Amino acid sequence: MRRRSMTQLAAPVPRASRGRLGAALVALAVGAAGLAAVSAAPAAAIPECDPLDPDPAPICGPVFEDPPFTPPEDGFEWSRPVRFDGSVASFRWDQASATHDPGYVHPSAWAADFDACATEADATAAALGAPTANTYTWVIRGETIARQSCLLRYDRFPTQGTYEVELTVSGPDAAGPVTQEVAIRDILIVSIGDSYASGEGNPDAPIVVDQPAQWVDRRCHRSRFGGPAVAAANLERTDPHTSVTFLSFACSGATIARPYFVPSDDYDYYSEDRDKPLGVGVLAPYRGTEPNDLDDYDETEFLPSQIDQLVAAATCAEGSAGCPFGERRIDALLVSGGGNDMGFGPIAASCVFHQDCSGNATVSHWVSGAGQVNLSTRFEHDASLLPGIYGQLADALDETGLNIAETYLTEYPDPTTTNDPDDADGSCDRMLEDTNGLPFVEISDVETRWAREVVLSRLNDEVAAATLAHDWNLVDGISSQFVGHGYCAPDGQRWIRRASESVTMQGPDDAAKTTGTLHPTAEGHRAFATRIIEEVSPDLAILPVDDGPPAGEPPVAPPPLTVATPPLGGPPAPGLGYRAESLCPPGMVLTGIRGETRVVAVSTTVAVAGAVCAGPDEIVVGSPQSEGPPMGDAAGGTTGQTVCPTGQLVVGIEGRQGDFVDQIGVRCRPADLTGDATPATPFGGAGGTPAGPFDCPAGQPAVGINGEVIDWNPDHLRSVSLVCLAVETDEDMTPPTVSCAGADGSWHATDVAIACTAADDGSGLADPVDASFSLTTSVPDGTETADATTGSREVCDAAGNCATAGPVGANLVDKRGPTVTFTTPADGATHLLGADVDADYGCGDGGSGLTSCEGTVPSGAAIDTSTVGPHSVTVTGTDQVGNATTVSHGYEVHYDFSGFGGQLSAALARVNAGQVVPVTFSLSGNHGLDVLAAGWPRSADVACGSTAPVDDGEVTENPRPQTLTYDAGGDTYTYLWKTDRAWRGTCRQFVIQLADGTVHRATVTFAAPGVPPGPGPR
Repeated sequence: MRRRSMTQLAAPVPRASRGRLGAALVALAVGAAGLAAVSAAPAAAIPECDPLDPDPAPICGPVFEDPPFTPPEDGFEWSRPVRFDGSVASFRWDQASATHDPGYVHPSAWAADFDACATEADATAAALGAPTANTYTWVIRGETIARQSCLLRYDRFPTQGTYEVELTVSGPDAAGPVTQEVAIRDILIVSIGDSYASGEGNPDAPIVVDQPAQWVDRRCHRSRFGGPAVAAANLERTDPHTSVTFLSFACSGATIARPYFVPSDDYDYYSEDRDKPLGVGVLAPYRGTEPNDLDDYDETEFLPSQIDQLVAAATCAEGSAGCPFGERRIDALLVSGGGNDMGFGPIAASCVFHQDCSGNATVSHWVSGAGQVNLSTRFEHDASLLPGIYGQLADALDETGLNIAETYLTEYPDPTTTNDPDDADGSCDRMLEDTNGLPFVEISDVETRWAREVVLSRLNDEVAAATLAHDWNLVDGISSQFVGHGYCAPDGQRWIRRASESVTMQGPDDAAKTTGTLHPTAEGHRAFATRIIEEVSPDLAILPVDDGPPAGEPPVAPPPLTVATPPLGGPPAPGLGYRAESLCPPGMVLTGIRGETRVVAVSTTVAVAGAVCAGPDEIVVGSPQSEGPPMGDAAGGTTGQTVCPTGQLVVGIEGRQGDFVDQIGVRCRPADLTGDATPATPFGGAGGTPAGPFDCPAGQPAVGINGEVIDWNPDHLRSVSLVCLAVETDEDMTPPTVSCAGADGSWHATDVAIACTAADDGSGLADPVDASFSLTTSVPDGTETADATTGSREVCDAAGNCATAGPVGANLVDKRGPTVTFTTPADGATHLLGADVDADYGCGDGGSGLTSCEGTVPSGAAIDTSTVGPHSVTVTGTDQVGNATTVSHGYEVHYDFSGFGGQLSAALARVNAGQVVPVTFSLSGNHGLDVLAAGWPRSADVACGSTAPVDDGEVTENPRPQTLTYDAGGDTYTYLWKTDRAWRGTCRQFVIQLADGTVHRATVTFAAPGVPPGPGPR
């Protein structure tokens, strides 16, 4: 992380053509006849410039009396034409192809406006297109331009860089020649991320009657009112000598890395309809918040990832028109992301439809098919993934190979507060009450406090932690700026878009579905832009140069110099060349290399190289102010240079080599010499083979170059090495080194502890405990994952430098037993005695894998049906780490009872009371004479004509001991039931219980006196 102080936002500086020539430009617009009227108008008629207005009045500025005319200092003034003024047109965006105009990103030439008006008469004449009294002769890039106009737009600068411009004035006010160095500099600002960067909720033009809302990009709800766009437009106005190119790929609804889907349940916003994917956004393709076809979920029609869009825009065919180096350096990459990965939308929706949502709402588990969990549990899980998600973003940016000078991660605003003095804690009592006409369908005061104190606080903490972990810059203060301007604040003070407003401005006509809700208004985005400008401006400004030691102090003796690792180019060849060097003056350090290239045969080689130097100010580099003597012959050739960004030092070189040095480029680190070295744009040819990088020792900047020049042809360099300076300082500016073991690739039944160590060779560790520690995963019980991630730990030294250990991912943790699928016997099933039934079951494991699946009966073998009564089969599945799942299924084995025969075969049997009744039945074979349960048969008095079973408790009559026999010939059991004469004229139910527990019944009618028995009623 760079070290710098916060600076205040500078007031916009009018460009040369907007200040002194204001009256002439107005005259050009309204005609000569109207000039007097305009000049006579009161000063208050000119509107003040709003520094955060993305679409200012055509002419605006501070209100002042017209000053007397003064000629420009140093012979002429110059400025850069505006490239991004914040209007929709200046985005140069094609919605059909979803691309910025390549000619905008990689112009074939750059322009500058020159004003040399020596007199007020010449200024007025030039503005009106009339000849001036004087002739102005310019010499730019060897081209002589003479004209009777003191205003010139020169649009043939081939690349960014510094050019010498000469002016001679001839005529009544002859002067010159005068020479100035003109630096053509364009700042490339890129915005990626989610709706807070795209400008969601603020269409460029709202709905008008039957005309839909207008957007820079409708599919992503990207508008000119988004904070990054407003910031870029105002940075454009800040310095007349620079222009700004602004690219935005931000898309409403985008996540960084988490794919999501249309909910499958109207009341569970975490549910997923897998047939309706929405995609990702930043690291993978995305459907867009308003696609061309709302019913189309074809992933082949999704937008490319924002990273892919960024690479496509920033790169080009090296050497083609407008693309001398193959890519453009990104001066500021603005990122807004993480809120959708954490579930911002589902949390808000869940809290609208559930009272006290953090405790009462249940939503889908993060593992598909694992049921539901409490909303707060789901939030904590999703928030725990953010460090890894930001890590994926950092890796993806590194893998692009793009030259990104600085990355800025923006904080999220707080939409939950009001400025109501009667509200003690400032939180809204209710929010989103206008999304649905039903009472209590809203976010309550309890839920608002939870959202503010837990959800938003955690999200912004993770944003801040990510900037430390990945050497990004934090744009903070946004959340605090919104305090008092939340959803419930009164009109005129509210900076958060309400659902009712979003419906009116952008549609659709459904407050529950409009997407602008809870996003910053235009006023909110202005505040957002202010913080971006305050954070980015110091990095884009030219830092002051050092004037040497203070007067009266002796100069410090320079530390010893060392030569860097092997030279770029071929090894020294004795007899073929001589050594040469180009060193910075004492007290200065190397910030780049300038030189010339020559064509040898068909290969372009570096012909001469010289050091570009700058003075250190507490090891912070200012603008180049000196050059060392060149190496080789400086005559002829094509000039080129490779320089570090402002505030960075050369610490290495790389390039291409053949017989000579074909290409050379420097490698740079921030002025505090920490972080990774990044390449600057090289110069030279594309021949030869890659060489390098060759870097100075850690913590050392370069102060010069040396190498070998071919003596018989001083036009070519054979080798180039850096000369490095050992910087001595008592201040510890290096963070501790931390090292953690990686995942071991083995499955574990419990959470994994990853061993880490830390050391600091400077001021020492602030806490000795940090020398050795562990980072542990936190996998919930009952789950299994192949990507368990540990937490992270910040380790600091005594000087306050900090490094982050972890998180370490890809750990294998299995806390879930195997699944057991049991088909036969079904639990509670009944099978007949002696039946042929085979066991059927299996086991599976989605984690460490299955070790065994064993049952009391092997799958496919016969289960036990040899005896009646209860039986069971038990199966145990065990995985590789010892998790076991045991499932038992019980079943019953019964006799094959055929029903009663003989006199009891009829539904309502009739017998004579007092006779012995033979009761017959079959059990499909001889199973012995112990087939009856003890104490059975029994009988009970019942109402005649009824066949309904009586309760066993009503069976009060136990017959006298009788005889049970078995007849093998008829496969029949016979029980002799001795009835009682007292039963005449009544009905009884005869009941037996078999040894297998089954009960069988028959209803018997006993004949009344004088009525013969029969098979049934008479």
